[in-house]
Amino acid sequence: LQKYREFLIQWLKASKEDNKIHSTFSNARVRTHRFSSEHPNLQQVKLDWRSMFIADEDTLLVAGDYDGIEWRLGAYASRDPGLLKIAQAMPGTEAGDLHGQNVKALFNIPYDEQKLEHNKPLRTRSKNYFFGAMYGSRGEEVHAVIEKQMLVDPNLAALGIPTVKEIRNGIMNVNDIYGRYFKEWVPFAIHQAIEQGCTAYTLYGRPRILPDLVSKDKQLREAAERECISLIIQGSAADVMRLALIGVSKIPWGHPLLSVHDEIVCSVDEDRIDGYMVDMDHTMQLGQPFDGVPLVINIKSGKNWKECHG
Repeated sequence: LQKYREFLIQWLKASKEDNKIHSTFSNARVRTHRFSSEHPNLQQVKLDWRSMFIADEDTLLVAGDYDGIEWRLGAYASRDPGLLKIAQAMPGTEAGDLHGQNVKALFNIPYDEQKLEHNKPLRTRSKNYFFGAMYGSRGEEVHAVIEKQMLVDPNLAALGIPTVKEIRNGIMNVNDIYGRYFKEWVPFAIHQAIEQGCTAYTLYGRPRILPDLVSKDKQLREAAERECISLIIQGSAADVMRLALIGVSKIPWGHPLLSVHDEIVCSVDEDRIDGYMVDMDHTMQLGQPFDGVPLVINIKSGKNWKECHG
């Protein structure tokens, strides 16, 4: 509550002059090369609070959000057959729903029963396990994330807080489901980085030197291994976002306002909205550069930022 109170105070102070917030973005402070935002930080705005961010007169806000970009890049890099099959299926269907597939595999809940109210929290739990596995968590980090999520969303409390041992079992199960990614590609990528002078590269060739990949200290070495995989996946997602921002900034009748994780928010002339959304979708696809793994973008518009997630 104190954190959110500080956010609100920052926003009020920052918007006194022109009723707008002018955040400072950096592309050099986050090790995975994601953007950082400060003074104030707009990367952690709760969904409900996004209704307070409204479009100027005669304009609408348009948000283009990459759907599952990190696991899709993981599918491309590893060629894991399970991930590829889901990535190549129609989005919004059972076959194309990664987390729906994981709920079915991890908790034995049929897809058509996952929308029942008492089963909805399992989707969040399945995401916790999948991304915990993807970035090399040993369980403790996921445990902390779950505790925080329950404070924000009391509906998740019905599942209870799993023990670290239960979380580790969930992560191990995810490793088994996507064996090519976790058991073949991850060790290969780490070995390749060592062979390249302890340097990992994004899919676009952006480097990061990780000397601790050969450290004799197990804790330092394992941390560097996690950072290696994170750089390849999250760093590549950051590269995609930069290329998309460059392209979107050239579309007439609108301009980017904000980049948050995998989302670009733009201000667009209201009478040009339909054509702009088509152009934005085409631009953010970047010509579909990842063989067999389509980039999928969700685009929505509204008078306020929350409506763009409608």
